[in-house]
Amino acid sequence: MKFDIKQLLLASVILAIFLGTPLAVRAGLTLSIQPDTTQVDINCEFEIKVHAGPDTLDFMGYDVRLLFDPEYLEITGCSEGELPSGSGEETFFYWQIEPSCDIMSVSGAILGAEIETPGDLLSISFKALKSGTTNIGITYSDLRDGNNDGIGHDAKGGEVSIITEIGAENTSWGRLKSSYIK
Repeated sequence: MKFDIKQLLLASVILAIFLGTPLAVRAGLTLSIQPDTTQVDINCEFEIKVHAGPDTLDFMGYDVRLLFDPEYLEITGCSEGELPSGSGEETFFYWQIEPSCDIMSVSGAILGAEIETPGDLLSISFKALKSGTTNIGITYSDLRDGNNDGIGHDAKGGEVSIITEIGAENTSWGRLKSSYIK
């Protein structure tokens, strides 16, 4: 069997594409902020969730870092999501806000068992501090299975629109419109 240079080159390119494709694309699992778009009044509290989906049969643990703008958002709390807490198994859950004040690190694990996604890994409560639009991004994420092997996945952040309260005093239409249209 004789191969010419074109066939070898084509086979090399196909192999490079397949092997170079991140596990995230092949695995189909996405870690995302839910809802991906949130609208909230200034000075109000709201909640977002970090969601793992679709199906992964042997999920066991995670490390996630979220980036947010402390000028717009203040974290008021964080709790374990229903996926780990509803598993019926013992869990580990830890969160902290990094010294830079714009990154939140969260680690969690199901101890002694593997579970199936989809579901919410954690819930974070925020207070809206300033009107405008800001993002909550997943800057790092590591998902693990029961053998402590990494689970390939994509990560998708979310957007928060913070709306100025409409005052009871008289105001011009132009001033009111400028609060909502950028």
